[in-house]
This record gives sequence, C-alpha cells and structure tokens, in this order.
Amino acid sequence: MRYSRNTNLDILRFIAAFGVLMTHIGGIGGIEKYTNLSSCVKLFFILSGYLIFCSLEHTKSLKEYFQKRIASILPLYWSFLIIAALIDITANSGLFTADFSINTLKEQFLWPSGRYSPKFLTYFLGLQMFLPSSDWAVWNNRWNLWSISSFFFFYIIALLLYKLLKSFKISFLFLLGVLLITRDFNVLFLKLGEKFPEFFTVETHMEWYASMNPYSEMYCFLLGIVLYLAFKEQKEFHYLFFLTVLLIYKDFSWFTHELGFTLLIGIMLISKPLFFHNTITSIISFLGKGSFALYLWHPFAISLVSIMFPYNSLFKMLIIIITALFISYTVYYLTTKALKNFSSLSYKI
Repeated sequence: MRYSRNTNLDILRFIAAFGVLMTHIGGIGGIEKYTNLSSCVKLFFILSGYLIFCSLEHTKSLKEYFQKRIASILPLYWSFLIIAALIDITANSGLFTADFSINTLKEQFLWPSGRYSPKFLTYFLGLQMFLPSSDWAVWNNRWNLWSISSFFFFYIIALLLYKLLKSFKISFLFLLGVLLITRDFNVLFLKLGEKFPEFFTVETHMEWYASMNPYSEMYCFLLGIVLYLAFKEQKEFHYLFFLTVLLIYKDFSWFTHELGFTLLIGIMLISKPLFFHNTITSIISFLGKGSFALYLWHPFAISLVSIMFPYNSLFKMLIIIITALFISYTVYYLTTKALKNFSSLSYKI
C-alpha cells in the first residue's frame, strides 16, 4: 500500500489541532472571524478513521489494540482532567485567598449539582456526550471535551467495522447509506426532544447536542475508513473522483468540510512526503504524534495565560499559542517517556 502513512499526515494532524486552538482563542485577539476553524475537529475524526484501520491492519491481537489506544489517549486525557479540575476547584473556592469559604468548596462536590460530584466520572469514561444534560457547558462540553465521547465510541466500534467492512465496495456503499441518514438523524434527535420533553428539554443546547453526539459524528470516521480501504485496493482515484463529483453536484453545500478534508488527506497520501531531511521529518513526526496533546491541553494554557493577562489583545493571543505549544508537547514528551519506562520495567519484571 503506497504511502499508507508519511509525514504529510503528521502535518495534517498538527494543522487540525492548531486549528482547534485558533478557534478557541480568536476572540481573545479580536480576530475570531478569521480564526473560526472549528471544522478542524472533523479533520481529526477523518484522520483517526484512516489511521485506526491502518493500525488494526498491523495489530496482532485485541489486547494489543486496546493497549495502544489506552496508552495513546488515557494518560494525556486523565492527567488533563485531574489538573484542570484541581485548578478550577481552587479558583472557584478561593482556596488560597481571604475569600475562601468551606461551604463554597463543599458545594462543588455535592450530588447531583456539584461540578465535581461523582457525576464528574462520566468524563473519565468518555460518556459526557452520550446523554443530554441540564448544563451543556458543565456536563457535555467542559473544557471543550465533547469530542472525546466520539473518539471513545469509535475506538470500540472500530473493531466491529473492521470485521464488517472487508472491501472498498462494501465500505463505500455503507458510507453512502450513513451519509444519507446522518442529517435526518440529527433532526430526529430534535424531534425526540419535542416529543419527550421530560427527558430532552433539560439540555440547554439541544441543537448542539443533536449534531455533536457520538452517533451523529461517526460518518466522519467512516470517510477515513473508506479512504484507507480505497488505498489498500488501489482504488483511491475512484473514491477521490466520486467525492469531487459529489461536492460539485451538491454545489458545495453537503458535508462540504468533511468531503473536502477527505480529498485533502487523499491528495497528501498520493503525494510524496513534502519533507525528506531527517531533522525536519523528525520534528514534523513529533508535532504530528503530539497533536492530540495540543488538542486536549490547550484550554489549560488559555486559562493560565488569562489569569496573568486579564485583558484581551493580540499579544495575549500570541502568548497563549506559545504557552499551549510548550505545555502540550512537554506533557506529551514526558508521558511518552514514562510509558516507555513503565513498559520496560514491566518487561523486566
């Protein structure tokens, strides 16, 4: 399979993570209309679909598959949740200030309304977007983590999809069916909200929940899966040609970003690696592999810099970018090193 993975994909992974960062800080610099790149989350999903099937192709056992997934996501994700929660608890209760109140501290842990009641464990399990809630900003999208539920869900069902989607033809037809029902699926959620108000209307942003839950996002991963199978069977030009025709036929109004991103990934796979110098490719590889850390940890940098620089400006925006890159890739490096040491120690034992 030609160029099943090269530094071009690492470039795209970094761009996806950096695009999400820019989306969240554009308002700080007053240039949000130029930095609204929220669709980069879709690019991350599509890349994941491609790369997970590539990984499954070279995975020897179910145990190895889950070990890889756990090692790549949980240490980065759980450490962020813990540190972000500790900072949030400290700030909200004024723990180290004269405004500290034991009652304010306790309220954060009370069931069921407290932010850090046992319900907070849903984030550790990636369940935050499987059910609507009474507060979108707290229980569905705390620190912009709604997409983690989609990643968790895909990592589990990828095993089933790998068994079912054996060829490009089968996967292509399956994708078409999913694309046709996805928009209606989102509308169905909204209708269910109207029909069962005792359950759904507690969600403060039902329109967001309907389009951002794990079930509604699976088509993005499928776009990447079909791309992988197309390359595997050397039918990538058939697939990319169809996506191009579909975009034009639908007048660029039907899954525009998602189909466009899939075309971009396909073109980058067909192309030779953009860089060949060993040092440059090593840096790009590191940036690509650590992109998930940037995707996860940049809210921490936003909060940290905002404490030191309360007023919005382009300068503050630049400081956040530098801080986010430094913190995220430092965490990624230390986590990777710790996992290698742990694996080595386990092997010796």
